[in-house]
Amino acid sequence: MTSINSQEIRYFYRNIVKNGNVYRIKYNNKDYGEFKKLSEALYERDCLFYCNFDYDLLVECDLENKYEHMELPPFPKKRPKGRIKGLKINKKEREGEILFNHKKNKFYIQKEDEIYGEYETMTEAYYVKKTLMDNNWDKECLKNTITKRKQLNK
Repeated sequence: MTSINSQEIRYFYRNIVKNGNVYRIKYNNKDYGEFKKLSEALYERDCLFYCNFDYDLLVECDLENKYEHMELPPFPKKRPKGRIKGLKINKKEREGEILFNHKKNKFYIQKEDEIYGEYETMTEAYYVKKTLMDNNWDKECLKNTITKRKQLNK
């Protein structure tokens, strides 16, 4: 396993707190679950971030658990206070964002200055955004998705 410095470990385990023999996900002073396995807590945290901590969207989340068979770095015994320093990761630049157009009453995906379609539901927009992210924002991958949507609407 490659070595990870302390700042990267702290970012890797962000929003996870060890309390006795269990791991808890904390975000905005709220608990979002209690897990005995660290890999399950990491997976649930990623799903919650993916769904903006919305439990209604979490039910439909289909992210794969990439931590299940991964050799995880040791969980830090003591967490230093303060913000995580280092490279600023701008999530909007990396992942884009889902916005709502109030004039058209539709959701759309925007990454930097480029707009990727208009969608009736936020769930559909999340699915398309995930597909785009998996394919490095190549619009060609959406042709198959649009075909499936047309078949479902018939």
